[in-house]
Amino acid sequence: VLELIDRKPTYINQFVKLTSQNNSENYRLFRFLGGAQFHEVHNKPILNCFIAQNAEQAMALDLLMDDSIELVSLIGKAGTGKTFLIMLAGLVKILHEKIYRRILVTRPTVSLGPDIGFLPGDVNEKIENWMYPIFDNIGFIAHEMKRLKLPVTVSVEELRKTNLLSLQAITYMRGRSLPQQFLFVDEAQNLTPLELKTLITRAGKGTKVVIAGDPEQIDTQQLGYD
Repeated sequence: VLELIDRKPTYINQFVKLTSQNNSENYRLFRFLGGAQFHEVHNKPILNCFIAQNAEQAMALDLLMDDSIELVSLIGKAGTGKTFLIMLAGLVKILHEKIYRRILVTRPTVSLGPDIGFLPGDVNEKIENWMYPIFDNIGFIAHEMKRLKLPVTVSVEELRKTNLLSLQAITYMRGRSLPQQFLFVDEAQNLTPLELKTLITRAGKGTKVVIAGDPEQIDTQQLGYD
């Protein structure tokens, strides 16, 4: 591994994949910690039932489960498991390891197609309409935990009732300070650099910020890539 570092620049927390010349499915993953230090990434099951499906998911889980890494950015196409992995890590951290006080989820309210018009209810009821991907992933995780008869059961209703899961509109995040939170910023490709900077700087002591997005699915008209 050290020979690879000498050949090209390597950055802290960058991953190195060593693949067998005879079999591309046979590989080992390492995360560079600086100097001559490496952390080997082992694809261990989470909660004895969830396991990374490929090297990229193993890398993502390694970053998500490491409390010393306070900012994680996951970029990938739809269906690669970003939201699932993030919610899985967040639930483990608040329910089992009790590292953070709650999972706080925020995402831009940008429509894919034509706007369907006014949504009834207060701000909490309105924001729920944008959070179904979060609910779906929690539901799947809860189903597997129940199937395996794990000691901790989970549901969206119970998480929200006990304030372990909070859904927030980006509009109301300015000026807040968020200590000891697992802050998940979803659909970040629809945020401007200023909006994203504002969210990241809301993190207080002990907070982990996780950003997820897909640059190929930008729905905000004023954003885009050449």
